[in-house]
Amino acid sequence: MSFLAPGMLWALTLLVIPVIIHLFSFRRYKTVYFPDIRFLRKVQEETSSRNNIKHLLVLMARLLALTFLILAFAQPFVPAKNTVTNAGNYVVSIYVDNSFSMEAEENGELLTQRAKKQAMDIADAFSVDDKFQLLTNTPDALSSAWLSREEVKSAIAKIEPTPEVLTTDNVYLQQARMLERSGTANRNAFQISDFQISTTRAPATYDTTMSVNLIRMEGNNRENIAIDSAWWASPVQVSGEQSALVFKATNYGSAARNDVNVTLSVNDQTKGLQSVDLEPGASMIDTIVFNVSGAGWQRAKVALQDYPVDFDDAIYLAFIPVNRVSVLCINFNTSDDKLRTVFSQPIFDYKAVDAGNVDYNNLSNFNLVLLNGLTDISSGLASSLDKALQAGVSMAMLPGENAMLESINPFLLQYDAIAYTPHQGKNNVTRLRLDHPVYQGVFDKVPANVSLPFLQGGFFIQPGVRSSSSHIMEFADGAPFLTAVKANSGTIYLFSSVLNINYTDLSLQGALFVPLLYKMALLSRPVAATYLIAGQNQSLTLPLTLSGDEVVQVAFDDNTFIPAMRKHAGGTDISLYPYAEEAGFYQLEVAGEEWVMAMNYDRRESDLGTYDENALQELYGGTATIVKSGQRAAGSIVSRIREGNPLWKFCIIFTLIFLAAEIALIRLLP
Repeated sequence: MSFLAPGMLWALTLLVIPVIIHLFSFRRYKTVYFPDIRFLRKVQEETSSRNNIKHLLVLMARLLALTFLILAFAQPFVPAKNTVTNAGNYVVSIYVDNSFSMEAEENGELLTQRAKKQAMDIADAFSVDDKFQLLTNTPDALSSAWLSREEVKSAIAKIEPTPEVLTTDNVYLQQARMLERSGTANRNAFQISDFQISTTRAPATYDTTMSVNLIRMEGNNRENIAIDSAWWASPVQVSGEQSALVFKATNYGSAARNDVNVTLSVNDQTKGLQSVDLEPGASMIDTIVFNVSGAGWQRAKVALQDYPVDFDDAIYLAFIPVNRVSVLCINFNTSDDKLRTVFSQPIFDYKAVDAGNVDYNNLSNFNLVLLNGLTDISSGLASSLDKALQAGVSMAMLPGENAMLESINPFLLQYDAIAYTPHQGKNNVTRLRLDHPVYQGVFDKVPANVSLPFLQGGFFIQPGVRSSSSHIMEFADGAPFLTAVKANSGTIYLFSSVLNINYTDLSLQGALFVPLLYKMALLSRPVAATYLIAGQNQSLTLPLTLSGDEVVQVAFDDNTFIPAMRKHAGGTDISLYPYAEEAGFYQLEVAGEEWVMAMNYDRRESDLGTYDENALQELYGGTATIVKSGQRAAGSIVSRIREGNPLWKFCIIFTLIFLAAEIALIRLLP
């Protein structure tokens, strides 16, 4: 038991006054004369004994009444469970969950509004001398500053929904650190949230020096369906041809949803419609096929309709259809007939030149550069190839019979320490990596009627210790026959030999050879991210080298801003965080070029399932006080923290009881 006003206990010393009065009776006796008192002696003795007992009982009742009256003024209380109470002012950290899941309703009112009211009540229940910290899902300067009661109330009133998601263990850590830095003993943390399963995590460590209070909000409806994600079946969309958009939809509710229409629109024109059935708690993946048309940036949107939670009903995607892919083949005294045949399709702009007639200044204008029958790399060619790789050009290296490795390997060593060494004898390829981008979507498994190529002589590709290469075809010992290496912003595809039947029969395996070269060409330019997530610190790499005074301007609706930029050898990284808070299409203008970036909301809160009180107690190790919104007002929670379980009312009751007992003893006892 503790006291809010322990100084009042000094008044207990006043209890000696009734005792003194009892011991030294100051009552004046009146003398009454009797002619004969022989017959009164026995009565007098009996009355005196009875009076002594009565006076002791009255004294005891009086002392107890005064004791409980003094205790009532001292305000005794039993500290509440999971609270830390000390003398002095309080520091209070309040977290208000303003994520999209809090847009659910409870009795016709948004959870966000109810959470703000609870936060206001908490602030009002504390003293004007106490200090406050306000945390939301949106990081700002206020989250690391102490506020007065009026300042924190003003900040609470301005809270708006945000796409950003903050996990509870992160909230707990921020609150603990801020309260510890205060240097104050009375530390109180409040978390007002719906405590979704997807974002609620146990604290890494428990801080027993602060009182933790969880106010759990709960909406009336937990039904929700969402478009979780969407992606292209092919990394490149070709103008004038069909393309497939794959999407994943999930029913997070407990009721089946049938005949849900999923629509695909491009530039606000409907391109496809798919009707799906979603079982409770189940996901499904489907595809919408449409004809790609138009030039320049295309704005695609795949969506369904749902209520009331609608932030996850649509996915936005931006893409540029490919019209022509330019391919340059540099021949080193080697025929390019097989390559010319593959790239004879209208989509490819194929050009072949001899090694002695290369326009070094023009290499960056091609999507794919083929070094056919490579014998050596001169310093001029090496410099031009390096610039082309920085611009995002891809390169395929097919070493010739007389390849001079002392010329080729120094060029390769600057990219993850890859090198060629002579290969003797004959080896057969035993593994085809279907998960590599050049074969993704081509085969589900290697067809039985397809023979994997062999290598007779040629060269062995030797990845170094620091190599980040990804193999496409491998021999039985795991050594690569064909591998891809990231180089600056481009990619180098390393073959083990030239396309000559004396060395390999790869060119005769049309089912492997043709899609391989097609994908190498189509993937030759960096593929921009399909979309970014609003509220997350992600970046988009533009293959542009900006001068010192050039900046990127971003436009969304009627707003424009200049994003954070980081220049490097491979281009410029653009970060739209924290300005891009809405889903949709953002237009970037830089160096006379236009880029479109799609932003989508985080799907982590699509599942509206929440933890109940028992689960939260287990997560927080029994160190938190958990209250469901509506069970108790926030002000009463603060009073319980400040005063614990108060006992002063019981002291008043006992005071009255003992006063009544004193009066009864005086009047009723003879």
